[in-house]
Amino acid sequence: MTSIRLAIASDLHYIEPSNGGVSLPAVANSNPANDPMQGLLTRITKDKSSGAHEFAADYLICPGDVTNQASAAGFEAGWTQLKTLQAALGARHLLATTGNHEVHSRADKKDDVVGLSIQALDPLAAIHRHADYPCTCLDDNGRWVYWGRGYQIVEEQHILFLIINSSHFHPTTRPNEFERGRISDIALELLRAELNQYIASDKNRIFVAMLHHHPIPHEAGDAPEESIQMQNGSQLIRLLDDTNVAWLIIHGHKHEGRLMQAHGSNNPPTVFAAASFGANLDGVLATRTRQQFYILHLEVCDHSIEPTAKCHIRAWHWTGTSWEPARKLSDGFPDRCGYQVPTIQRKQVLNALSQTLRDHGPFLNWDEAVAKHPELKYLPPDQVKFMRSMMSQMGIKTTWDDEDWFPQEVGV
Repeated sequence: MTSIRLAIASDLHYIEPSNGGVSLPAVANSNPANDPMQGLLTRITKDKSSGAHEFAADYLICPGDVTNQASAAGFEAGWTQLKTLQAALGARHLLATTGNHEVHSRADKKDDVVGLSIQALDPLAAIHRHADYPCTCLDDNGRWVYWGRGYQIVEEQHILFLIINSSHFHPTTRPNEFERGRISDIALELLRAELNQYIASDKNRIFVAMLHHHPIPHEAGDAPEESIQMQNGSQLIRLLDDTNVAWLIIHGHKHEGRLMQAHGSNNPPTVFAAASFGANLDGVLATRTRQQFYILHLEVCDHSIEPTAKCHIRAWHWTGTSWEPARKLSDGFPDRCGYQVPTIQRKQVLNALSQTLRDHGPFLNWDEAVAKHPELKYLPPDQVKFMRSMMSQMGIKTTWDDEDWFPQEVGV
């Protein structure tokens, strides 16, 4: 079966350089040796030389916040490094969507003083200069459609991308816009009609929507702004639900990795929140996640009869010196999980695993178990936690450290 690999690096937060220095991700500001981008490029080089080819992708996706606080120098550095990463991964294209930190959306009070109109603010100047932003696969007309209406659709072989600019209204510089994302009513009307045409023409492909802000609730802390929801996020979910294909929505902004199914009637989209690649983490987030990088392996499925999807996720976390698979709960979103539409029947899979252990056991390490029962590659993180209880109830023994996402061994 044909598959597509999507690499995801979100919220890089390249900062404004000081004292003539270079712009780096915020996490490396105090120590340039801890640059996660340079660390990843080094890891990819070693991977290639060893023949492992673990770090390879068809597309590189950045769901926003390449820079930090609208730093033009930060954006130049971050966008250049993303294209270097694209080449290292062997990706055909780099696709991004606009984050709140790309836009100069927090005007100073002096900008409202009458008589200072000569100092007019151009909140998008730094990114408008780039003919290959937001995507290296858009021509000049296509990118201006993105800026004009707030979304663009990109067709590639076996995959359709819907790229939404949820920061479309941030250049108003008003606080009630920059503190949350939005898709307009008019854009939703246009999108509904346009998507129906694209989907009717070909249902045998992968459907991916990407934006910066979270279209479903994603409370990560106790600060008041954590409860702010994207304007028209629920309407967007309903629109995608009504298309009767299995959508994957990818967003950033929250700096914490999650995989959830949105609420819907028959076919709610799956929502993947990418953790930050390069932002500083503090407060609640610092205790439960790390900077992360992902490669999603999506199978091309035919949606003609019913919505169908399979996705296996590789996840790495930045230790401060190297990129390592996210195997511990404290590493953030787990390596080697995924999702499937329709969802897998857990009891049926575990019954089959139990039979395999009785026939070939008594023990298998987890990779061996997955090789014999590939459905286990498509367990979302919340199902992994529940699976531990199910195994115990069904008499499957495990060697499973409390700090680990997955068991080391299973047996009977």
